[in-house]
Amino acid sequence: MLAVLIAVAMLAYLPVAAATGSALTDTGEGEVIGVIDGDTIEVLVSAQTAMSLGFPRRKNPLPIRLRLDQVDTPERGQPWANRAKQALSALIFGKPVRFRLLEADRYDRHVAHVFIGDVWVNSWLVEQGHGWAYRRYAEQATLLCILEERARVARRGLWSRPPNEWEPPWVWRRHGPAEAFAPSLEECLAASGRPGRRR
Repeated sequence: MLAVLIAVAMLAYLPVAAATGSALTDTGEGEVIGVIDGDTIEVLVSAQTAMSLGFPRRKNPLPIRLRLDQVDTPERGQPWANRAKQALSALIFGKPVRFRLLEADRYDRHVAHVFIGDVWVNSWLVEQGHGWAYRRYAEQATLLCILEERARVARRGLWSRPPNEWEPPWVWRRHGPAEAFAPSLEECLAASGRPGRRR
């Protein structure tokens, strides 16, 4: 069942080849030149790709900052923040990735689905225990909540920490450490609402 969910999610978000000529597209590919934190990266795209994505005409490659959609990794100062960043770096830094842009957030990052080979990086972070299913924006809530639950049961990644350190980043950002939180599959699914624009 889980394999079917992953396959469906991959088909829904898998980028197609970037458009050529003057046609605009929301997909592209480039090399990861920076990992800012566990869910934000910088990708260098060619001038042609940049223009096909709607950026102004240019001659030189363009670095684009991408915020991975539907996943939220620990913030700086939270347990596992550095480990999440290191894991993401080990997976994609210096390597070519494909992406699909969704929207810009309030920090002018481009919210995106990112792929390396046949791995959907967004869900990989949750599956490996490096991030949470981002309830508020989880379009693929069933898949991501199940992956999060499995990582938690297996005590992978951040779930290997004591339960009193299991604080979602979106809660931590509101007040800093620490607030009691009891994650579960049922809580994850119930909290996953219809995604809206990131604020």
